[in-house]
Amino acid sequence: MKEIYDKIQDINIILKRSFIDLGKPLAYQEVVEKSAKVLESSLFIIDTKRNCLGYGFTDSDNSYQDDINLQNFFIYQKISKDISSQLLNHYEMSASLPMAQSILEPVKEISSKFPNKFLSFLPIEGNHLRLGTLFLLTDSPPMSLS
Repeated sequence: MKEIYDKIQDINIILKRSFIDLGKPLAYQEVVEKSAKVLESSLFIIDTKRNCLGYGFTDSDNSYQDDINLQNFFIYQKISKDISSQLLNHYEMSASLPMAQSILEPVKEISSKFPNKFLSFLPIEGNHLRLGTLFLLTDSPPMSLS
């Protein structure tokens, strides 16, 4: 529990030290890249319109940083409407599952790149509105918050 708390504190410090111009859209890509290193997991954020807002990889996953096909998927493609509908019906953090048993298994651009990872996802909400979904890809199931 303390380890998770410390990581959340580290992310808060990064966000506080980052200059954010409230007149411009949030730089999700930068936030996600920094958060991936702190959380020691690969992660990405999808909005409710199925667009990827940002993606980041741990230092140990640096081979993905140079993968042009994966970058193109995150930048130019969307997850299916069916998967998006399923995601939007989740209101709490999912259990961590092996990729082959996860909601993203049908998304071959992701499941084929991360076959040995565990996937968890967390709804992102603000002002009582669903803004998107955060996906965490880890080497092992993360510790529970309880």
